[in-house]
Amino acid sequence: IKAYYLDGQIFLIKRWWSNKCDYGKKGDPIKASTSLTNIIRKCAAVLNLNLFGVDIVISQGKPFVVDIQEFGSFVGVPNAPVLLAEFIASHLKTIFPKQSKLLRL
Repeated sequence: IKAYYLDGQIFLIKRWWSNKCDYGKKGDPIKASTSLTNIIRKCAAVLNLNLFGVDIVISQGKPFVVDIQEFGSFVGVPNAPVLLAEFIASHLKTIFPKQSKLLRL
């Protein structure tokens, strides 16, 4: 399972690998269970991140975090380019408030 966290929003993609599709990745969005949501929120809190990707493997019915990417690809997340652009612009506006007029989307 590939999970993406974006400023409190959680997106889950059940992935399988293939040589015949873009980047060798293919998957379908799935609904987040309470246990997966809790794991992803704990990762966000512990790492103090508002944007990241997480690889989760389910083994014998238990989820295991096997990798965390500080800036995941967000492949398969609906409207990902717009969501990411808005998040980045908002973050830049807080860092550079005097230049915020230049960051209109």
